[in-house]
Amino acid sequence: MFFINKDKVLTLFNKSLPYVIGSSLSLLLFFIILSIAGYNPVDGIYALVYGAMGNVFNFAGTLSYTAMLLLSSLAFLIGLRGGFINIGIEGQLYMGAIMAYLASMSIGSLPPILSLLIISLAAIFGGIMWIALPLLIKVKMGVNEIFLTMIMNFIATLMLSWLVTGPFRDPHVAHPQSRIIPPTTWLPALIPGTRLHLGVLLAFMLCIAVYLLMYKTVIGFYIRAVGLNPRATEAAGISVRKTVITVGLLSGGLAGFCGMIEVNGNSHLLLPGFPLGWGYIGIAIAALGNFHPIGALIASFFYAILMAGGRGLEILLDLPIEIAIILQVMIVLTTLSIRVWLLERMR
Repeated sequence: MFFINKDKVLTLFNKSLPYVIGSSLSLLLFFIILSIAGYNPVDGIYALVYGAMGNVFNFAGTLSYTAMLLLSSLAFLIGLRGGFINIGIEGQLYMGAIMAYLASMSIGSLPPILSLLIISLAAIFGGIMWIALPLLIKVKMGVNEIFLTMIMNFIATLMLSWLVTGPFRDPHVAHPQSRIIPPTTWLPALIPGTRLHLGVLLAFMLCIAVYLLMYKTVIGFYIRAVGLNPRATEAAGISVRKTVITVGLLSGGLAGFCGMIEVNGNSHLLLPGFPLGWGYIGIAIAALGNFHPIGALIASFFYAILMAGGRGLEILLDLPIEIAIILQVMIVLTTLSIRVWLLERMR
């Protein structure tokens, strides 16, 4: 005989309601925008769904987007939960991508598993290296990390552009880009001919690992306690400084690993300003997921559908990609606004 916990059902309903209302209102506004622009709203929804899940190739692309969004959102939320607001995920991702590229071009002929391990460690080191200075200044001097990590984004962007247009540039291509990494260092494809590669599986495994760390271990309890009330946890004997350092390093490492997924799984090279915006979108995804690993997974998949579906709008309806971006922004803003409003009403 099964028993239903009414409190858990009510809690789940309250958490889900903002997303249902926010998505519904956003889609309604999207219908209105399409109608004003002279398009059939039903055709727009079909194109959106087909572009995201219309066939195996499109659905694989959606899962690839999900992995990138998930890793960047995990990098932000694990830092936030421990009292470190990491706005520098974009820069750490870039540095992870650069280190992964260097390792891929220098690794030679090694067994695939060993190559993947070395490249992953190099990318993680790149992300940690780029967060180390803001983390050190935060811990030693108490300087707010938001400004520090944001500044590091601009430096990383300029560094990547300089490398791609200078030392790393492929002389055989007209536009600035690096050489393609050796195929032996590419992440293995789970479905040949698609963007569904091993990195997608690794991202999902890391999501589970972060959840277990945060909610099933003593370290995770310390992290959440410091994020909620650092003074009380310090008085209870928990080192706030060590906890902040721990979440900072984990955050930077996850962002760097995300850069490796992009280089070795998707693009296989470096481009100026790539992958533009992943780090910043990850912050919105973390907020949509209520700063919870499983919530971030669901929000990442939902947002990836909008990103991949935007290509369907562009191809099937000849609709500007900006329209799809407007839909993404509307859903994020509407959902977050409704969630805050409902929380206030429940209080």
